[in-house]
Amino acid sequence: MKPWRFFLRLLLTAISINLSSQIAVAAPNYPIIINYSPQAGEQGAGIDTSKSPISITFDRPINSSTLNTNTIILRDNNNNTINISINYDSTNNKAIIRLNPTTAKLQTNQVYRVTVKGGPSGVKDSNNNNLPADFVWSFGTGTSDYFLPHRYYSSNTAKCGL
Repeated sequence: MKPWRFFLRLLLTAISINLSSQIAVAAPNYPIIINYSPQAGEQGAGIDTSKSPISITFDRPINSSTLNTNTIILRDNNNNTINISINYDSTNNKAIIRLNPTTAKLQTNQVYRVTVKGGPSGVKDSNNNNLPADFVWSFGTGTSDYFLPHRYYSSNTAKCGL
């Protein structure tokens, strides 16, 4: 074997071993939505948001002052904005959305769209990094106050048997 081929093979082997053992992915320095409920395209969401709220979970603490009705918008099938209130659970990095007033309910068997605004005027994390783009999803309601999996709800024990 020619010496340069041996050296090239040795170098390529070293690079391959080094790359496979040290691959690391850096976390982005902007907030990411890691979960939301109801899920996109789901049907049968509860119509009573005080019992079955809409929620958005982020990967990091969020600047709660950026969670408002200008940055989280709920619209009905006719593109009408629905009056909501937003609470922030800082322990779980979760925005909880309910209708305002809480006695109001979503319409049965309708499609709703949630928009979480990104960009400079959108949702920001605690370090003031903004969500990079709008996050939009739709879901459909059912006829129950509770989300479809809660069909075995017991009003006697106030527990849900999934």
